[in-house]
Amino acid sequence: MTEPELAFLNVENLGIRPKEPVDHRVPIREILKMVVRLPSTTTLSKAAKVVHDRGLITFKEGSEHMLELIFASEGSAEFDLRPTLPLVFRGGSKGVV
Repeated sequence: MTEPELAFLNVENLGIRPKEPVDHRVPIREILKMVVRLPSTTTLSKAAKVVHDRGLITFKEGSEHMLELIFASEGSAEFDLRPTLPLVFRGGSKGVV
């Protein structure tokens, strides 16, 4: 596998209201950007190129596979879940870290 699998779920049309609280101790308020880091971006699929070109997901070359979520929060924050998960949350006022 050279890139993550992409899927789309249109939950707005299902009429489901979120039951989980949106205010919690983790200061994540809004996801502003998703960055997928891959060893190479030269062989991205057509679907990956479309979501990249539309600004939905940014694909960047990196030394390891990783998902980075940039979010808006009340203060600066970083949650690095590596090496357990290849996932990093970064945030700050309007996503500025």
